[in-house]
Amino acid sequence: LCLGIKQTEREVKKYTGNSFRDELRRKRIEMANILMKTTDFPLTKISELVGYTTYSGFFKATSQFNGREKE
Repeated sequence: LCLGIKQTEREVKKYTGNSFRDELRRKRIEMANILMKTTDFPLTKISELVGYTTYSGFFKATSQFNGREKE
């Protein structure tokens, strides 16, 4: 993209309405949902595949994301 970190963050916010971090979390959870529906991988493996280093971090992110979606 040839953009600095701050400029990238502004562009993501401008086009998605979400912060970069929130958009990254949303994309990771989206991919995790697809993997849960289309594979028989355990959740620990899915959490690794979508970029979480620990299952507890993945679980916390999905809980927070799903809580926001209901609002």
